[in-house]
Formats: sequence, structure tokens, C-alpha cells
Amino acid sequence: MRRLPRLLGLALACGCAATVSDREALRRLGERRGPPCPGVFSIEFAAQDSLPLAPFMSLPAVPASIAGRCCTLLLDTGSPYSLLVPDVVGELSLPVFGRTRVALLGSEEDTFRTCVHELRAGGLVCRHAPFLVSPGHIERNLLGFTLQRADGILGMAFLDPLCVTIDLRRGEVRFRDERRIAHGPGVRAVPLGFLDDGRPCVAVSLGAGPARRFLLDTCARRCVLPEDTARELGLPERGNASLLGLGVEARAGTTRIPRLVLGGAAFSDVDAYVLPAFRERLGPQIEGVLGIELFSNLAITLDFPGAMLVIE
Repeated sequence: MRRLPRLLGLALACGCAATVSDREALRRLGERRGPPCPGVFSIEFAAQDSLPLAPFMSLPAVPASIAGRCCTLLLDTGSPYSLLVPDVVGELSLPVFGRTRVALLGSEEDTFRTCVHELRAGGLVCRHAPFLVSPGHIERNLLGFTLQRADGILGMAFLDPLCVTIDLRRGEVRFRDERRIAHGPGVRAVPLGFLDDGRPCVAVSLGAGPARRFLLDTCARRCVLPEDTARELGLPERGNASLLGLGVEARAGTTRIPRLVLGGAAFSDVDAYVLPAFRERLGPQIEGVLGIELFSNLAITLDFPGAMLVIE
């Protein structure tokens, strides 16, 4: 079984949980494994329409249709792969094949591969898209009650060929197959780099020393720092938090970054998590995580083919 890279985004969206019923659903799906997806992954555009954001715990999500079933899917640049919850895979009788493993904050979970024959989101039409079966619910809980549930995530395996605008001011998302990048006063363009698994990263300055390589993760609510970086910068601990995702829990501290510079854009008093064993959990390639809350009053365009982040 091949061990897949870390799926970070959902693990940093506090309030998600996996239940025993998820693992039982995975077991049942595994009993009906069949041949792999018969077609080649492709994306077409019937129109270049905007989609309303369907916020999930302050994270960007969009309405979509899979084989005619309405779904809510998170946009997750922090995951190299796309996920669907077992209920959707079973209900739509999607093919299940290829057992594999995913790592969530250092904890490994078994799962399977699946394939979506047709997915529609606005004017976007996708065929034979590769997904993994999520090892847990993607949901928000409070006192044992489910308040909100998503059906899956669209990770970099899906987003990589696209130009994606997430406009948090207007509450909308735009998928494009061509570059229409904004220019003018107040617009900042920042080069994108990519990790070995295809996830995007950017150079971030924290006011001291050289620029640091941060993962750009649209499904991380806040920025995340390693403990040694917080100590180096003399950042005070302001409290504690539990980071929960798909059945995995990690304790983290909270702090505030006085000044964060991304390209030509400067941000002040940025709330952040401080994660123990950061590199063991998230890998040695990155020195921090850039969360979506940083752009709460802005619009960002992720031009993956052009390797550019545009901030408006």
C-alpha cells in the first residue's frame, strides 16, 4: 500500500470528527471493490460562471453536482488529493478500488480510491475525476450534535489545471480555464512555488530573518507556526486550542504575529496556531502554513498554471 502525502487542510479546521460508522462504511465499501475508473480525467467549461460560496466553518466551499446529486465540496489547496465521504460513494455506487493510506497530522488511516464519472460546479464539467474515500465525516459538531456537514473536498489533483478566484468580499468563487488576472492599484502578485506533491507554497516574511516557505492552505482557518519559530520571534502564548480533523486531534497553542508580509502585501496582528512537532506532523518541506482567514476581506486568485497568487 502506498502512503500518500499529508492531508493538512481539514486537520486544521477545528470541529471536524470521524466516527466508528465511517470506518464501518469504509469496510463495507471495500467488500465491493471493482475495476478502476474507465476514463481519463478531463475538465471542460460550458460557461465561466461564478458560484456562491457555501461557507463551512469559515472555510471556502462550493455547491456542486455529482451524478445529479447536490453536494457541498470544500476547496482545499492543503490536500494533494480530493476526498468524498463514504455515504456519497455508497449512495451513488461509485467504483471502489486500490486500497491506500493517508496521513493526518502524523496518524495514518486506511482508505480506498474512487472515481467520479461526472461532476458539475457552475459552468465547469469534470469527467472521470480521481478521488479518495474520506476516512471520516467532514462535519462540524457541538455537544455531540452535527451542525454542518460537507460531502467532500476538491484538492490539488482537481484544482491544479485551473485558475481559481476565491472572493471572500462578495462570497463567490470563479473557476476559469484561461488567465484573467487583475491589475491596478492595490493588486499584489506573488509567485507560487509547489511542493513535491503539488501543493502550493509562498515566501512569507515575519519581520526578522530570511523569507520562510509557507504552505498556502485554503482549508486551514488560521496561520500555523512551528514552536521553534514562535520562540525565535519572541511571540507570546495567548492560549490553547484543539485541532480536530477526521478523527485526529492535536493540541496547539495560540499566538499573534505582529507583522506578516506576503509579496507587497503587509498584514498586522495575525492570529496563528503554534503546533508542537510541526515538522514531524506536516513534513520538513514547509516552515509554516498560511490560512484563509488572512484574506477574509480580500479576493485571491490562484493561477496554478501560471504559478501566481494575486491578492485584491
